[in-house]
Amino acid sequence: MYRLFDLRFARYPRRWITAIVAMRMPLVIAFLLVALFIWIAQNIATWSGAWLYPSQMNGWHLVPLDKLVAWFLLMIISVVLVAWVYTPEPPEELAEAPGALPAVASDVSSRD
Repeated sequence: MYRLFDLRFARYPRRWITAIVAMRMPLVIAFLLVALFIWIAQNIATWSGAWLYPSQMNGWHLVPLDKLVAWFLLMIISVVLVAWVYTPEPPEELAEAPGALPAVASDVSSRD
């Protein structure tokens, strides 16, 4: 196995709170912006000829907005599912410290 990421989060909220937070405005805007930048990158890539969708074979046009919606939904689903599957755990250094505040962490690399 190889290490992809070594992510740690202090005071990560409970899973049900994560699901609620995924529906609130700031996180939704962040997902929308990521989806928008991916959609823009798709348009640049198809315009430059890196690849073409079947509907662009006879001439280039903007990638349909359906793709933007698909990327947006993928962002939401991915973040919520990863937080659901990889249950946050307390970091070693905080769990061992006497009198430390309660905290949780997610160490993706330890699950490989």
